[in-house]
Amino acid sequence: MDEFHSVFVSNRGKVWSCGHGQGGRLGTGSDKPALTPVPVSLPNHYICVKAEVAVNHTLLLLSTGKVLSFGLNTHHQLGIIPYIKFTCRPEMIYMEPFDGIIKGMCAAKYHSVFYTTNAVYTCGTNAGQLGHKEIHNTSFITVPKKVTYYSRTFFFSYFFFSRGNSVDKILKV
Repeated sequence: MDEFHSVFVSNRGKVWSCGHGQGGRLGTGSDKPALTPVPVSLPNHYICVKAEVAVNHTLLLLSTGKVLSFGLNTHHQLGIIPYIKFTCRPEMIYMEPFDGIIKGMCAAKYHSVFYTTNAVYTCGTNAGQLGHKEIHNTSFITVPKKVTYYSRTFFFSYFFFSRGNSVDKILKV
């Protein structure tokens, strides 16, 4: 749940959403509002195991370890190539080459974070918060990029993800 929409995942991997649909954030194929939960059609009958919701986009982790995203892509946070401004339907993020299967993720206003057992990946507006050294000439990271400092130097037991003034997620690896 976020400011403009909510997403629900059943124990059978089905997805529903409701709220303001502007920019496709509901993933229903339309940008119209939905006052009650409506089904989100997943391609190829995928099974969703987790949803992450930000103010303008949604991420769905599938049982296969792949991720679907939908909504506004103003900050390149959807992880989709070629770049699109928005999508009203779930689209597969670009995932190669990932070091392992995605175990979890976090959606925020300006970026998305994905992690495997071995690495962390980020995409979105690159103002220094994505963990990449080379931020000088790159305003956006359009597809998830490995945070190399983390993967080469340290092993972390916990990841702390924040979408604002407080820590939203504390994940034990």
